[in-house]
Amino acid sequence: MSRAVCMKLGESLFGACKAYLPEEHWDLFSFSEEYGVAFRASHPMMHMYGGGEELMEAIEKFRNIPGGHSFFGGALTEKNSSQEKLYPSISGKAYMFKQDIYHYLQNIVMFSNISSNNEILPMICYYLRVKEQDLRKICELALFDEEKLDEFKKKLVRELTTFTKTIEFKENEKNLAGVFNKFKEILPKHDDDPEYEVIHTILKGYVKNKTVKRYARFYEDWLNRVAVNIRVLDAFIEENPQWFRLTDKGPAIVRVIYDEDKLVMTHELLSQMKKADLNYKTIENEVINSPKLSTWNLETVKEKVGDDYGKIEFILAKIERTRHRAVYIPTIDGTYCIPAIDVVIEALHDIISVKSLFQHVPEDKEQLMRGICLGSITLITGMFGNTRFISLEDVAEISKSRLTICRKRIPEILAKKKEIVHKISNKGFTAKDLENELERFGVTKVFPDVLQFHKSYFDLLKMDHDTERLRTCDMYEVLERCITAAIFVYSKKMQNFYHANLSCRSRLLIECPVCIEETDAKEAAERNASSSDSSVADLTKKMESTSTME
Repeated sequence: MSRAVCMKLGESLFGACKAYLPEEHWDLFSFSEEYGVAFRASHPMMHMYGGGEELMEAIEKFRNIPGGHSFFGGALTEKNSSQEKLYPSISGKAYMFKQDIYHYLQNIVMFSNISSNNEILPMICYYLRVKEQDLRKICELALFDEEKLDEFKKKLVRELTTFTKTIEFKENEKNLAGVFNKFKEILPKHDDDPEYEVIHTILKGYVKNKTVKRYARFYEDWLNRVAVNIRVLDAFIEENPQWFRLTDKGPAIVRVIYDEDKLVMTHELLSQMKKADLNYKTIENEVINSPKLSTWNLETVKEKVGDDYGKIEFILAKIERTRHRAVYIPTIDGTYCIPAIDVVIEALHDIISVKSLFQHVPEDKEQLMRGICLGSITLITGMFGNTRFISLEDVAEISKSRLTICRKRIPEILAKKKEIVHKISNKGFTAKDLENELERFGVTKVFPDVLQFHKSYFDLLKMDHDTERLRTCDMYEVLERCITAAIFVYSKKMQNFYHANLSCRSRLLIECPVCIEETDAKEAAERNASSSDSSVADLTKKMESTSTME
């Protein structure tokens, strides 16, 4: 039986902590079945994340993705504690991912059984996990209908207050096996737990303190209330297949994933156009021959699909980020991805802040270190071209490749003990303090030009956080920005990559040489056009003058 089945409270949060934090920082938290996840607030590296409370907020945001409970290893009987999310369409309607409807139902059941939640909710969570299997981990959008959920809630409350008890024990059933068998009769079977072991574990814990023979009425009431909840849930699911099953036919619902640009995943567009029986043939060959996460901007989509553009429901899905990580984006094949630019930024965070590889770099290794920093860009552009999103599977391979190169090429730098950023007092820090840290870590030796813009980054950080009292986590952030900018200034490859991903100014906040080149070229072209127009006008005027003289 899988670990996700065995664990109870907090397993999903535990999995999210491991996914969010680098392995070097896994000692910032611990997990126990009894207390769940606990953060070690006094750990020195906690300052990088702004403290335990801020780290918790970041991880909660990070794990709040469609299907996140299962993806991060949530137990079958564990309450889904993430937040449901609605997405607006360009036409003004509200949509949700189908995985989130199970969360809505869980919460309705929870508030409708408030007096017996400890017993009822684990069984209903198990039931909902079974039903969610029908989606095969594929995140599909559906129109949200609050009225239907209100009707379900009213019906459930009505049934729970008027039901007649139908499940009772015979004398020889007043034991653990008897209770277990009756729960097996009313609960569907989960693929990961075909023997209902997690249910047996729960019941065994209860029977240890409350024997069935003595508390038969308690167990009968438990069974009957679970049965009523399931009966109402079954009916609701049967009445609303559009929410609980993947669809082959229906309206074309396509995400517009936006940040600095508005992007549509081409394979998602093709799939939805086929589903809605639109004229998909106009784009089919081009899409099939493109990478699986290729994108078009919204203007290109409009040009490509023509009159069908108005028949597609476009859903606005903003790219979400925490201080250190991009929130995972679901794809149509049941996996997740992140923006290509974030793959690079997170790689630089790992190199600069987590592994601190730029501390006192030997002179003969400086060029090599710059190359390692640019390695992720080389891999991305080499393997995926101009693809704007990278699957988590490929992200993991890129990270693995980077670590292999570090172990092979700079083992002594990797193994060397690193200094940590000085803890900042409540008074905050100054631009001079930032300069001192850059010098203390030997960064100014590798990148002398870094002192040309560290003051600007310091001022921008104060503006971003709207405070004069910057903290230790801000020092980590601004050091990372300074080093990243220093690499950017030296590398044409990095400049081109950031520019192609519309992140040169938005993420680095400095002048981009590629932007300047494009602006200069545009202005030169306009001047040439203006000059040509003037020449034509002069020639025309001269010809008219000659004609008049004649």
